[in-house]
Amino acid sequence: MAADKEVKMALGFNFRATFFSETAKGALDEEVVRTNTKRVQKVREDIIQTLEADVTGDAEHIIKKIRSLYKQDTPVARVRIPYKELRLVSYNIPYEDFGFSKYIIDILEVNWFSSYTRGLVHSTLKHWTDFEPDIKTILCELISKYSPDTGKYLSEAGAYKLGYDIKKDKKEIRECCRIFNLSFNRISYSYFSEVMVGYYDSGEISDFDEVNRLLSLHNNKITDKRIISRLVINHFNRRKIPPALFKLAISRVGDPSVPSNWATPKNVSREDAEKIEKAKQIMIQIVSSRFIKLFYRSICDDTERLNFWLNHTDGVKDFKVYGSSYSRNKIPYNWDSSLIDSHFVVLNSKSDNCALVMHIDDFAIIEFSGGGALYVYKKGSADYKSIFSKRIEKIDDFKIPYLSNLIDNDYYYSSYEDEGRMVHIGNWQHRLDMWFRKKISKR
Repeated sequence: MAADKEVKMALGFNFRATFFSETAKGALDEEVVRTNTKRVQKVREDIIQTLEADVTGDAEHIIKKIRSLYKQDTPVARVRIPYKELRLVSYNIPYEDFGFSKYIIDILEVNWFSSYTRGLVHSTLKHWTDFEPDIKTILCELISKYSPDTGKYLSEAGAYKLGYDIKKDKKEIRECCRIFNLSFNRISYSYFSEVMVGYYDSGEISDFDEVNRLLSLHNNKITDKRIISRLVINHFNRRKIPPALFKLAISRVGDPSVPSNWATPKNVSREDAEKIEKAKQIMIQIVSSRFIKLFYRSICDDTERLNFWLNHTDGVKDFKVYGSSYSRNKIPYNWDSSLIDSHFVVLNSKSDNCALVMHIDDFAIIEFSGGGALYVYKKGSADYKSIFSKRIEKIDDFKIPYLSNLIDNDYYYSSYEDEGRMVHIGNWQHRLDMWFRKKISKR
């Protein structure tokens, strides 16, 4: 009653004798409604949490008792369990055994009370990805039978549609919990993974702190990848990855150059797998671009090489910078330390010369901060193995003295080798571009 009174006060519903005649002349003051909306929602959230907290007890003990009846082949009609115990069980439907799950559902239906609907909603949404499809169908049909409005979103397509509809109506993502009369902390239920996909599947997002809070509450690594991959692709297609999104992707999924971080999870759809892989490649491109800028701005100053390599990051699979601790300390403090640790290899050297090693397609391409020629080695070759099969001790370890020219030109013909060295003189950008066209796939 107190909560009901608070809601009425928040909206200004005093119900005076003249209330309706006055409001007929104009709508309720919009500012009053807007100001008090959050207050009303808070009251509603408190009521829901009170209802959820009211369901307490040792469900496992009751389920163990029912399992004993199940093993004894006790007919459902002969099972006698108090209402409060069955209500508690409705919140904790086991999902490991189809036959036993069906037995419990049958007991609930034979002894049905409307309050069981709420419990079944909790069980179904919490273990959405755990229940066998047939049991999930039975649960959804039962919920829909007694609560049609709740049941209309209980399907894979329905979960996605719920998220999509909320976004289309310009409502907050937390509305998905209100639909089922759940407190927002129930966003952790596995059902809401697909809802969030529907919500974030298109359009741009600006509040990445809110996305981070949401994913933290949901607390599922697979959902992190599903959501963040979509955000990365959507923003990349609009030619911009906001710094906050980049930070979110690195913090929640990790460095894309580490294979396990962005590996495709088991049992995800083909669409999810493709999006995660595409987002991984985009993130590698972004991280490599940042390191290329770092290399040619902070470690050395070379605008020509900077501009060239920024146009060739789409094929980078992995990269590292090798150099002394002195060079490592040139990196600005605002850089993510985990990325630096992953991609900057500190050598026991006093030399200022550093190497930028980029793995593109089947090639390792090596540039040096001190200038001079770049070196290219093909993966699997004897020279490649002689360099990358052992620990790099000094920068000169990347330079094989007898290596021939990567590109040979005469007046009528140019030859492009798999391995070699190339100096940055003349129209070197054009020559190297042509080498890319000849040797790098998908160009």
